[in-house]
Amino acid sequence: MCSYRVNISRRNVFPERQELESKFRYEVLFLQSLGQCFFRNGAIVENERTNRRWLRQIHEIIERIRITLSDYSRIAAEEDERYREYSPFVNREMYDTALVEFDLAEELPIPARQTPVHVTTRALRWLGIKAKERVNENLDAWKWALVEKRKFEAVLIVLQDENRRLKDLLPLIPARREARQPGQKVHQDTQDDFDEDSYRLGLNTHAELKRIVQSEASTTVATISANLKPLSDPECGPLVLCSVDNSRHDVVLVEYKYYRVSEDSDEEDKRRTAQRARQLASLLSSAGTGDLATLPFRGLFEEPEYSRHTFVFDFPINTDTSAAPLSLCEMINSRNLDLRLSLPDRFQVAATVAKALAAFHSDGWVHKSFRSSSVVFFREELTKNLMVKNPYLVRFEFSRPQMSHTKLDFDDDPERNLYRHPDRQGEPRASFTRLHDLYALGVVLLEIGLWQTASIMIEEVKVPKGRQKSVQEILKQLTKRRLAHHMGEKYTEAVLSCLDDRYEHRITDIDFSMIFHEEVIRKIDVRALLDTRVE
Repeated sequence: MCSYRVNISRRNVFPERQELESKFRYEVLFLQSLGQCFFRNGAIVENERTNRRWLRQIHEIIERIRITLSDYSRIAAEEDERYREYSPFVNREMYDTALVEFDLAEELPIPARQTPVHVTTRALRWLGIKAKERVNENLDAWKWALVEKRKFEAVLIVLQDENRRLKDLLPLIPARREARQPGQKVHQDTQDDFDEDSYRLGLNTHAELKRIVQSEASTTVATISANLKPLSDPECGPLVLCSVDNSRHDVVLVEYKYYRVSEDSDEEDKRRTAQRARQLASLLSSAGTGDLATLPFRGLFEEPEYSRHTFVFDFPINTDTSAAPLSLCEMINSRNLDLRLSLPDRFQVAATVAKALAAFHSDGWVHKSFRSSSVVFFREELTKNLMVKNPYLVRFEFSRPQMSHTKLDFDDDPERNLYRHPDRQGEPRASFTRLHDLYALGVVLLEIGLWQTASIMIEEVKVPKGRQKSVQEILKQLTKRRLAHHMGEKYTEAVLSCLDDRYEHRITDIDFSMIFHEEVIRKIDVRALLDTRVE
């Protein structure tokens, strides 16, 4: 079988090489855009201390990429004139050069044909090659199949992995456009280059979310007036499956958000409620176009007769539209072993939802109702397999910019209270902040680690007579006693940092995104379980 695959690879040498070169070019293009977007002015953010911390993080990743490509850099130093001219590792005069640009649209150079090297047929017989074959004429293809392809693939995997780490950092960085003096004009080419690089880096979505946060004007969103017919029980999950105008081919997901109408409600209350709904719709519309683990947003449907706003979403691409998604809470409570996440998948889900929440916080938004039933999974369209590596966040309960007006309304739902910070249980004593979202994240991370819902955890705890313990105390004790056995010490530390209010006085720090990345996101990386370095 091994010899067969090698032979096939030899025959397909040019398509295989072109495909890998295309993937490699994409990763290099990402790195180029990173430099264009952030390093033109020698700084990422304006605060010097924070800038040093971001640069140190990014430098460590870039340095590992350089080491991975070291074999290729030696070849380039020997054969590539431009590399010898521009590389600071070869030409010391280029050491302090801030920016070196190459046109990545040009074709990669074709290596000079090497003098044929004699290879005995005996050495290749194990591959099933006939002795009469003229081996030397196909030597480049054999070299590709036997050695070069495998090495190129290994390098590409490392490059993709390191770039993914950079992509995790980017949403947390408060990106800024080129600094300029008041009244100074920006050349259109420069502006276009910046916009193109922002698009390549996936930063346009975050820029739009920041714009929504800073804008006080009324938000325009898509509205829907179609007939939505429920196809699933609204009580069975966070999202309801609906057909549009009774069409079997147009199926959407619906989320109902009810609001209170009392005799004391005046026109200002109604206006503010409508504005909050439009603002959330605008957020979800922008987030759904990016890589923020949110659903594609179709539109907002007003139903005043039911005192509710109806948020309509499309299914993600290549997912099964015949059934509503499963929530993380449903999966944990299920006795079906096929729905039980493996250890690597638990780490991945934990990291994905934490990164998504951190990205929203960096853009100035809070979720406000984060819990395990707010994380959903879809099935693949053809195989119907559960797509456990792609969780989505739902149930954004009238999320709003942190600094905007917040009405301290509340409900006393016992289930929701398990995920609420003590300051937000019962009648709230404080406006909602990122700290309260992080507390809820800690509860969900604990549920993922122990594979048990918070409600079951609390039910199983025996509190001695005459003693009272808060939910927060119980969850912290369970984290300390049980979690490390399942997920390791680093993961446990990350959960405790979310549950114990240690960020209460740091939440508004300019470098809090970096703090959260170092103290939570890095520690719930699966590599932390093996005590390896994580970035």
